[in-house]
Amino acid sequence: MVGAAGIMGFYGWLLWRRLTGRDKRHRGRSNETPPDGP
Repeated sequence: MVGAAGIMGFYGWLLWRRLTGRDKRHRGRSNETPPDGP
């Protein structure tokens, strides 16, 4: 059974992958961190 910390870490990892994926797509135009990024 996964604890709360594991669940938060999993969702944090998914969110990080989504943010980094979007950042890579726009890297040619801007190297800034997305407004809703960490």
